[in-house]
Parts: sequence; structure tokens; C-alpha cells
Amino acid sequence: MDAIKGAFDRVEESLNGAWFEHFDAGQKGVARELFRLFNGVGRKVQNVVKISKAAMLREEFGGNHDKFAAGMKAETKELNESVATLFQLICTCCKDGHIDSEEKRKITELTSDVKDKQAKLAKAYSETMKDQKFVSDDLANENAFLYGFCAYARAVTDFAEELPRTAEEKSANQCCAFLKSLGSTFTDLFSLDLLMDKEHLKFAIVNFLPVFVTFLIAMFAKQSGLFVPYSALMPGTLALIITSTYGSTFKGNIERLIGIVLGNIIPVLVLAIVFSFPCASWMRTATQVVLVWLYFFLFSYVYYASVTWSFVGCALCGFGAYPLMQACTGGEFSYDMHGHYQTIAQVTVAVLVRMLIETVLLDKAPRDLAVKQLEDLLDTIQNSYMLFFAGKYDQMSENHAKARDMLNAARALHAESSPALEVVPGPRLPFKHTLYGQVLDNLDTGISQLGVLVITAKEWKTEKIETEKSSARQAAESHQQTQLTDLEGLDVMDPSATGTGGRSAVKKIVHETSNAPYIHRIMEKQRSFQSLEDDMLDTFSKVFEVVKAILKHDQEQKLESSGADIEGLANLEGMRTLDDVNTFYKDINEYMDVMEREGSMDRGVVDTVVGSLQARLTVLVSALTAATAALGEVGVLCLKDAIY
Repeated sequence: MDAIKGAFDRVEESLNGAWFEHFDAGQKGVARELFRLFNGVGRKVQNVVKISKAAMLREEFGGNHDKFAAGMKAETKELNESVATLFQLICTCCKDGHIDSEEKRKITELTSDVKDKQAKLAKAYSETMKDQKFVSDDLANENAFLYGFCAYARAVTDFAEELPRTAEEKSANQCCAFLKSLGSTFTDLFSLDLLMDKEHLKFAIVNFLPVFVTFLIAMFAKQSGLFVPYSALMPGTLALIITSTYGSTFKGNIERLIGIVLGNIIPVLVLAIVFSFPCASWMRTATQVVLVWLYFFLFSYVYYASVTWSFVGCALCGFGAYPLMQACTGGEFSYDMHGHYQTIAQVTVAVLVRMLIETVLLDKAPRDLAVKQLEDLLDTIQNSYMLFFAGKYDQMSENHAKARDMLNAARALHAESSPALEVVPGPRLPFKHTLYGQVLDNLDTGISQLGVLVITAKEWKTEKIETEKSSARQAAESHQQTQLTDLEGLDVMDPSATGTGGRSAVKKIVHETSNAPYIHRIMEKQRSFQSLEDDMLDTFSKVFEVVKAILKHDQEQKLESSGADIEGLANLEGMRTLDDVNTFYKDINEYMDVMEREGSMDRGVVDTVVGSLQARLTVLVSALTAATAALGEVGVLCLKDAIY
């Protein structure tokens, strides 16, 4: 299950670059469009698989587990085999970018077969659950696992039905799509809103100034000095190592320096061996072929395979290519060593100039950027759960996508904020790097459970391919996704009217009533639903304020923060458990019994388990319980680190 994410991530990383290989034309263009659809479906598959994974990890295989499993074992196995066959076929169609009539027929047949087996499994589920309570803690994990599996099957059938239609549309409109893509690219290239964007201006200034300064150095350099007058070496080198990340770390600049310098030194060592043979010798030719091939093979492999030294490998290949192409002027090694060392000195100065300018313009240290990103992430997560309890599922879905991007940005900053990378630490305490990473791991679980709420609370929708945007627009929107969005336009409850069971008042959004989805209206009618809300939001509020304060703390003195109550957190009972869950189960069961007796609701057979209200309600409560456990664990980690 963990490997699934890596597979889909690799596809997503390659999609943008694939456009330039064939300009989205012909069969390759169709294949890329199908993979864009595949990527969208992949994001949904990742989320639904997490539902089953979390259920498996929590399950203790007691109670009515054996009865539940025996009732659906055969149907589940048959559906799994059919879905796997269908998925393999449509993935093959994506690879070649062509769906002929025979493949369409097979897709239709297999899709119909999967739907029949989904209905068969749904019938077996209804038969197995008819004697059980509508919702219960006993079969919560079993319901969640089955729901995740059936949601995966549903996503694959939707993908199969959408695939031929997408291929036909792309084939019929290739010329228009290509021209539209070019038009949007040029429009965004000169778009005033993108050019004047704050982050874009930072990017432009940080990358332009070093190039400009080294250009001036080359313009006014003396002939006998270190620099070569009117040489484009320094500004040209900096233009090649432009980074899209504002405020890159000292480590990143050191990697650039290592890659560029070694890219100029190692080729000299290679040529020293090559020039030991006469120009006319076949040994010289063979040696040069072998050494040059080994050089590029080795460092290309480093570029593609190494997580830490990827850029260094790329720089060694890029900057080492030209020095290796040295003509044979005789039997002796006649490489211009003075000029070569002058080149090394100039590129070193160029990188040092860049490092100096970045340091001057950097308004925050990496640790401060990491804490700010975490603060925004915590607020986004809390807002998302507030939106869930308020019944505003569309906005919750948008916040979930934002939280996922913000988590990725926080992980990137986690790698850069290690105290081991600080050159001059100064008077501040070492950054709590380990705690930061542990918090992110638990937030990942909380965000995953938020994704479960998005899938199960909202009505199922077929994944559609998104309109493609230019790389400039994507970059701008990607950065916006990592910024906190306030809950504008939403009514917030009076704090004095919130808080139950002795809990402190918490910020809450006014709940939807008539416009809320049906499943939310059912939950809203239960008295214990407000207790669940107050418990979760109260825990999140206290834990998040404390973790912000602890990670910000950088002095050897008592931690003092207006919002953080460490003693209150230490005395908080049941930090990792959700109160009144059993009461909520009881309220739901009583409500559903009344609805069944009145004929307002029938458990009857549905087409798929994904559409079962019984399964969805059980999965929703399980997700809330798991989220409380994961995010409550953050509080436990904070208490261990709160030594000040």
C-alpha cells in the first residue's frame, strides 16, 4: 500500500516534462492526456487505500470479525481479481495512447463484470450486516476496510468508463488543444498578476542580482587579475543554477559549489590519463571512449538515484561535458592549467556572490520558515475539521487539498532546518528538529483521515480530467496552496455559546441545516454530535497552541506564550481518545431504528458498498477517532519536549 503512492508520484513528476518530448502531438499526446487522467484517479486511489490500511492496523480480529469476513470472503476475492484485470488493461491503454475497437470491447466487458461483482458484494454485505447494529465499534474497522476496497474498485470502473471518451476527445481536438496550450503559455508569460506576484518578485530578485553583480565584475575586471575581462563565465554559470526556491539553504549552495568545482576538476584527471597515449594510438581512442562513458554513466546514475547528491551529479555531468571535449594537440598533456584554475576560481567566486546576496536578502532562517509553515498547516487542519462539523464539505475538500500541499512544503523545510546544517548557530537554542519531524508524521495521519472524511461524507463523483495550465500558472497556484486561507465569508459562533461537558469554549463555525448533505443532517440530529465536535476542537486547539510555542522557543528561559497552556494540556484527560463515541453510536442506532419502523429509511441492498449509508457513517466515526488519536499524540510529544 505504501508503494502505491510512490508509483503515482513518479507519474505526476514526469507529466509536465513529457509535454516537451512530443509537444502533445499524435499518439504520444493522447497517451499523456490519458496519464493525466490516470494521475487524477491515482490521487483518489491513494486516499481510499489509506482507509483500508488504517483499518488493518487498528483491527484486533475479535468480536464479530470472523462472521463478517466469512459472509463476504468469496465475493471480495472475486471482485479483487476482476478489478486487477481491468486496471492492468486500462494501464496498458494509457501506455500506448491508442484504444482500438477490440480494447474498447474488452474494457466494456470487464467494467460490466466489475459492476456486477460490486453489486454482488453489496448484497452479501447487506445480508451480513442485517442482524448487526447499524453502526458499532465492534465492526468499525471491518466496515472501513471494506469501504476502502470498494471505493478503490469504484474509482477503477470510473476510470475505465472515462478513458475511451478522453482518448477520443484528445484525438479529435489535438490541433486546437496545442494552439490553446501555446496561447495560455505566452499569455501567462506576460501576465501582470503573475509577474507582480510577491513570491515571483522574490524569485526574480534573488536570481537576478548575483548574475548582474558578476556581470559587472567581468565588465570592469583587469587583464592581469583573477578575472577574465568581458567573460560570460560567471554570470552564465549562475544562470544555469537558478533555483525556484526562494531562500535556499547554505547546504544547497554548498552542493552547487561542489558540483561546479568537481565538474571542472575531475575532467582534468580523466584527460591526464587519455593524454598519456599518442594521438594516433588506438589505445587512446579506446581509453577516452571508456572513461568518458563511465564518467557520464556514473554521475547520471547519481543524478537519478541519489536523494542527497542528485544536484551534484547533475552539475558534474553538465559542467564536465565541455572540459572533456579536449582536442589532441600532441602526445603530451597540454591542457591549459592556468586557465583551468582561473575558471575554477571564477565559478567559486560566482557561487560565493550568490550565497552572500541570498543571505542578505533572506528575511528568515530555515527554522523560522519551517515553524511558520507548520503554524499555517495546523490552522488549516483545524479549520478543515471545523468545516466538517459545520457541514460545509466542499470547502473542507478544498482545505484538505491545501493541507496536503502544505505538509509537503513543511517536509521540505524539515530537511533544510536541521541544526547540523547551521554554519554559525548563534545564541539561539538548537531547533527541535526531531520533534518537528514527529509532529509532521502525526499530522500526516490527521490529514489522511481528513481525506477519508472528504471521500465518505460527500456523494461519490467521477474523477474528471482537469484543464491543463501553463507551468508559470501552476507554480503560482502551487505556492498559493501552501499559504493559509482565512475562513472568509463564514459565520463563526459566539465563543460563549460553545463548549460542553465542562470543556472550554472553542471557535466553531455556524452549522448548515437545510443545505447540508443528508448524511450530515443525520449526524447533526444526534445530541452527542456536539460533544464529539467540542472534544475534537478543544483538543486540537490546546495541542496546536502548545506545539507552536515549543517549536518557536529558542532561549534558555521559561516558555511563556499567551496562547499555550502547557499545564492545562498536561492535565487534559483522554487527549488521544474521542469522548462520547459510544454514545454517538447508540444515538445513531436508536435514530435509525425509529426511521426503519416509520418506513423513512430502508437498509436494503445498494449497488455498491460505497453508497451504503451504514458503511459511510461507520467510516466517518472511525476517521474522527483515528484523527483524534494521531493529533492527540502530538500533545504527548510536546509534553516530553517541554523542558522549559
